Amino acid sequence: MEAMTELDHEARPRRAPSTRQSLIVGALIVVVGLLLAAGAVHIVARTGGDLSQHVGVRRGGVPAWLALTITGVLALGVTAFGVLTAVIGVRAARSARRAESS
Repeated sequence: MEAMTELDHEARPRRAPSTRQSLIVGALIVVVGLLLAAGAVHIVARTGGDLSQHVGVRRGGVPAWLALTITGVLALGVTAFGVLTAVIGVRAARSARRAESS
């Protein structure tokens, strides 16, 4: 059995993801986004709704509104990325299935 080296330039056929793989990966990414959203809710709960309080380290930290903004934007972005990943993967799987059946 030969070992592959960096000089081997044989094109391997691309493997399309399965629908199940696409949905699982998308769901895992969405779970990370939901955990970030839960972190944003935790920030609000810890400050009692006073977003001018500082959160983070004992001395200093950042205002709660800044931490909430960053966490919220990350939560929305990661959740959208997870949904997009699942949608693109499912479309690729369907396309590969159609190509195999033709």
